[in-house]
Amino acid sequence: MARVVRSRCRGRRGRGEPRASPASPPLRCPRREQGNRGSARTTRATKSSGDFTTEVLKKVPLWIGTAGISSILLNRVLSGVAPVSDAGSSQSRADVIGIVLSAACVLTGLQWSSIKARTYPKVDQGGSLVEFFSEALEEDAAEEIQWCYDSLKASTPACSLVVFYKGKCVSHLGFADTSNACGEGAEMGPMCSTMIDKDKGNYIPNLRVYPGRIEFTYLPDTVQALIMQPLGDDGVMLVCSDTQRGFTKIDQSWIATLAEKLDVTLGGAQAVSGE
Repeated sequence: MARVVRSRCRGRRGRGEPRASPASPPLRCPRREQGNRGSARTTRATKSSGDFTTEVLKKVPLWIGTAGISSILLNRVLSGVAPVSDAGSSQSRADVIGIVLSAACVLTGLQWSSIKARTYPKVDQGGSLVEFFSEALEEDAAEEIQWCYDSLKASTPACSLVVFYKGKCVSHLGFADTSNACGEGAEMGPMCSTMIDKDKGNYIPNLRVYPGRIEFTYLPDTVQALIMQPLGDDGVMLVCSDTQRGFTKIDQSWIATLAEKLDVTLGGAQAVSGE
């Protein structure tokens, strides 16, 4: 069973605020709220409803084609038209065109029904559950990172979030490989630096077969997919998934939006002390 490792973070005094007395209790690290279970259930229900709707739409051409052919044959039987097609009859020509169009609909429906997306199983993560925030991180910035992680957990198959800023790891939430250096000891590798220089995110749908995975020593070996999203010119956000090809186009767009929001927060005054 994975164990939970929590790293204490220290609150910072803002401008104009009086210095706290020694007897004042220290600010505690923001904790993950438990209000996302309902959101997760809603997301799963919406996804199941969407899959059902897709399957129904795939069969619509098949139903239309079958109904068309049946209607044409029933019309010829009830109207007393000869079963043999006559090229000189306008009714026969119309029936031939209708049957061809209906047959095209039937073939389209059969083709769509035979196409099914491959599903990948969810992999149980090894390592340990961590909640790390750097002591140099302001409380508001730490709460913002926590909110981003909670949002990703509720709406995507994310299992871990790592934030590097100014070349240092300022937060690691979710699963981590504690047998190697993680948290403050995690180092931002050359791939993350390349993402910052290019100012463009990168999605690795199958991390296990990716040669550059040796760079992410602070992540468990069981991580299946990874998104590296730049935070402006100063940082990068890593979002991990426990499912191979787990992130959809919508998930990637949502992660890019969160990265822009987080970039504004971390880039604000006194977001990360010591700068």
